[in-house]
Amino acid sequence: MAREKAELGILISLDEPTKPMKEEAGAAGSYEHPLMGRSYPRIQIITIRDIIELGKRLDLPLNIEVLKSATPVQDDPQLDLGI
Repeated sequence: MAREKAELGILISLDEPTKPMKEEAGAAGSYEHPLMGRSYPRIQIITIRDIIELGKRLDLPLNIEVLKSATPVQDDPQLDLGI
């Protein structure tokens, strides 16, 4: 997170997180989103089981900056349905 200057980090794991992993993630604190007025854990740990079997989603703020920096999709003939 420090190298990438990221406010939030996500660890997707095959196994359940250990107690030290949870403690380390909790020690990272929380991020206060300036526009949403809501806090998010700086490090979130989620397992594949959580995602697939329990339908759990990541708790991330919506950020217009992500949309602004995204590379536009180029016209792709495979996407044309011919309608």
